[in-house]
Amino acid sequence: MLKIISHKDINELSKAAVGILAEKINVLLKTQKYVILGISGGRSVKMIFELLKDEKRINWKKVHIFMADERWVPISHEDSNYRLAKETFIDYLIDKKKLPKKNTHPFLIHENDELSMGQYEGELKALSDEYDIAIFGAGEDGHVASLYPAHSSLNDDSDYFIKVEDSPKPPKKRLSMSRKMILKTKTAFVLFTGEGKKHAYYDFKRNEDFRSCPAKLVKFVKDAYVFTDLE
Repeated sequence: MLKIISHKDINELSKAAVGILAEKINVLLKTQKYVILGISGGRSVKMIFELLKDEKRINWKKVHIFMADERWVPISHEDSNYRLAKETFIDYLIDKKKLPKKNTHPFLIHENDELSMGQYEGELKALSDEYDIAIFGAGEDGHVASLYPAHSSLNDDSDYFIKVEDSPKPPKKRLSMSRKMILKTKTAFVLFTGEGKKHAYYDFKRNEDFRSCPAKLVKFVKDAYVFTDLE
């Protein structure tokens, strides 16, 4: 079931998202040992990251952080989504002994692409068959992760991750959750914030054709939330 959370104040909207995230994690931990959290990058998500740094309702020792979307660059690179999360809240939580470093799972580049993909998929499978919660920032074109409108990435039937080599937005090469992986996620958050996302948000609300607006994939997730400062 899709739930829309709307607030004109982006800070209040981000607080609402973090509150629901904490609630979802705590509910899951009543029936399982740990939670798999998938994160992406972008300005909207960064505000949530900043709040997570001081969030006391989450037991980070029982949370494993994976990437929902990553640029095919070293984690030290300025384009790395993991670097954004690392510098915004992950390093802080590790330093404060709240988050074990072994619970963080950046995408690492190896000598060949298949090894990189295989290792990351293996890390996930060692813990779970799916992401419990995934947080996405929708793009101005309605893309989520590295699944773009009318793009071949939407046709890839991989169960876990896909390699995108012709992203419409730089850098061209990326790792992404596959369409199937998004659909089997237990809870999905997608953010539409800023006037630049207005057209994508209207498209999102209109119908179920995810090929024109891949963010619509979250409509098929059994527990999904949209956070927006748009009307």
